[in-house]
Amino acid sequence: MSSAAEDAALQAFLKEAAYFTHLVQIIFCSFYSVAVWDWLVSLKKEYRLIWQSKWSVIKVLYLLSRYWVLFIFPYVLWCYVEDHSLETCQKIFKSPVALAMWNQLWAEGVLLVRTFAFLGNKMTTLIPLLLLLSCMVGYQIYVDNTQ
Repeated sequence: MSSAAEDAALQAFLKEAAYFTHLVQIIFCSFYSVAVWDWLVSLKKEYRLIWQSKWSVIKVLYLLSRYWVLFIFPYVLWCYVEDHSLETCQKIFKSPVALAMWNQLWAEGVLLVRTFAFLGNKMTTLIPLLLLLSCMVGYQIYVDNTQ
C-alpha cells in the first residue's frame, strides 16, 4: 500500500472514530437527562414511599443506587465530553470506571438482600451470594488498576 493510501485510510479511520466518540458523548448526556427527569417526576412518590419509611439495609442500598448516579455523573460527563489535554486524560481516564463500579455494587447489593430474603434468610444462601459479590468487586478493582 502506498503512503498516500495509508494516509487516506488513517484519515478515514480517525473521522469514523471522531463520529462515534461524539455519538457516545450525546448518548451519555441523554442518559443523564433521563436520569434527572426520572428523579424529578418520581420525587413525590419516592418521598412518601422511601424517605418516610424506617431505615433498613435495603433502603440504604436503594438510596445509594438511586443517588450515586445523580451525584457522580456530572463528573463522568466532564471526563467523557470535555476535550481534555493528553496530560489531564492520562490522570482521569480510569476514574469514571472506578466510580461506576460502586453503582453496580449498590444495585447488586439490593438484589443480594432481596434474594436472601426470598430464599428464607438462610446463611447457606447468604455466604455464597456474598462470596460472589466479593469476587465481582475484586475483579472490577483488579481491572481498574491493571488495564
